[in-house]
Amino acid sequence: MGQSINPFVKCNNKYVRKAIGIIVYIVSVFTTIYTYAGEAPQSDGSGFSAQVLSQYRYDDNILSDSTNIIDAYIFVIRPELGWQFGEGNKQFQIRFSNETAKYEGSSEDNYSDNFLNFSGDIELNSKHNINLTAALVDAHQNRGTGFNTSNGNAQREVDTLNQNDFGLRYSYGSDSTVGQLDLYYGQSTVDFDERLDSFGNDVTLLRDRTDTNFGAEFSYAMSAKTDLVVDLSRTELDYDLETGLGNTVNALLVGVSWQASAKTLGRALIGRQDRDASVGGSSNDGIWQLGFDWSPRSYSTVSLNSSKSSQASIGVGNARDVSSTNIDWNHEWTSQLNTNVGFTTQQTDFIGTNTSTKSTSLNIGLSYIMDSNILLSVDYTNTERDSDITNSQFGFERELISFNLLIAY
Repeated sequence: MGQSINPFVKCNNKYVRKAIGIIVYIVSVFTTIYTYAGEAPQSDGSGFSAQVLSQYRYDDNILSDSTNIIDAYIFVIRPELGWQFGEGNKQFQIRFSNETAKYEGSSEDNYSDNFLNFSGDIELNSKHNINLTAALVDAHQNRGTGFNTSNGNAQREVDTLNQNDFGLRYSYGSDSTVGQLDLYYGQSTVDFDERLDSFGNDVTLLRDRTDTNFGAEFSYAMSAKTDLVVDLSRTELDYDLETGLGNTVNALLVGVSWQASAKTLGRALIGRQDRDASVGGSSNDGIWQLGFDWSPRSYSTVSLNSSKSSQASIGVGNARDVSSTNIDWNHEWTSQLNTNVGFTTQQTDFIGTNTSTKSTSLNIGLSYIMDSNILLSVDYTNTERDSDITNSQFGFERELISFNLLIAY
């Protein structure tokens, strides 16, 4: 019996290994395409759908670390099942997916995540609408991320967690009314699996928390194409074990949304957030939400988005203020060939400390539709992060390239 080809071939030269892995993956992709070619899925009208994503990628810094650089070839498979049902003005959807990843030479980073999502849109009448969302998640956090940022090598395995999400949005008004009011509520509960250190202490216990967000957004049509927007919200970050990481943030945003033409639309909101820490102390900061889409052609769109928001702590300071700006260009060269180029800058200020980080990320993607059921794509990402702390371990450089095959039914 002949010896089978192993895509994770051992070789002293990482570039040779990389080339061999990519070649073997491409061969397997086209073998799969050949196998499924001509086998168009049959629809029974039941509302069921299915898809499988297969991904082979190379990551040259899986820990996002500045000194302990570990690279790996990774195979990811993600099957997903969906069921859409309902009638008329009541539509519902349930989706289940599993994502399993295997890391060559780094089994500590292997994971298998499960996701169950539900969404529902209910139109009570022309002016009253309700949107429901819920999710059950059994997932992981990569080593070197979250509370383990810059310290991923100290982890014996990835952290795993359970997360329950629920969201409700009620909308009053319609496209023909001058004003529209949205009331929203969302809650997310995160519970990490126990991880014991050498002294028997559960190091993940202080990460368990419940995030609650609720508020109201009011829009008023000042003209046919321009709306006044006011958004008032409250976010509560409550930790099961209070160690000073809990926060309550009240935010007010005021601005406009507009559609200048069929080619241009945007949204610009600025405001203020007031933060109260659970252990005492408060702060006031300016915040914003900016978005702009320009489509010079129906097949080409440039998007610019910028925001500043409050986020939960990752163990440094009792919270984070994150400012992010992204520019993205999506272009359809043909009905089958599409490219996407994006560049993001982000600054994170760790509240309660003098620490901050700055990062940039470049993403380039190419996708090709083989037919109505098969999509091939290639993605490249380059990320760099720096910190204002001398000799900080927060800094890193990372490159990732992935080859993807999506088959949908």
